[in-house]
Amino acid sequence: MVISYSKLVERMESAVVFALDLRDGEEKKWVEILGFQTSTPLSDFRSGNVLSLILTVLLLELHPSVIKEFAKTSLPYALCSIHATVAIGEVLGLKLEKVEVLVSQKSYWKLFSNPMAILHLHKAAMMFALRIYSSEKRSLLFDFEPILAKVKLAIMDCLEGCDSVETFEERVHLQEADLIKATALNMLKESERGGGDEVV
Repeated sequence: MVISYSKLVERMESAVVFALDLRDGEEKKWVEILGFQTSTPLSDFRSGNVLSLILTVLLLELHPSVIKEFAKTSLPYALCSIHATVAIGEVLGLKLEKVEVLVSQKSYWKLFSNPMAILHLHKAAMMFALRIYSSEKRSLLFDFEPILAKVKLAIMDCLEGCDSVETFEERVHLQEADLIKATALNMLKESERGGGDEVV
């Protein structure tokens, strides 16, 4: 199978323009809006490779609500998506030479009988990253390591003993609910101190 990178970039542009209803010249700023570091989006995908590009496009197309959530904050969507892909790969041990020996007995591999399972993991990682960033209110725009460490732990907690996408999604919702509560509590504390104005 030959993957057309240019077609994927075109789909990414169309998806973000549609999801955020960009118009009156704003559609020309889609690269900036997604939070790419350069004017050439493909250059940013080197660390996450083609999987991160595909997952970024699919998430934009199938779950536009995610980019809408990110648009309310200062957390860059594209860079977060790339790092989320890397985090998922590390959780699943995809970079290890002997993956089958080490993790083949894990029940969560049953999730992948569903061909969309990897997208479910990616969406969860993105939303966890957003909630963690929002709840901690730290300046982490160019340092994802503290966020990613907690994202990986949250993903691992949701995968533990999990054998279906449905069960995984239920656990993700519970984890996300806890993070939203933490964000609300921190926002309340900020308002009492007279600071904090970023919308979550």
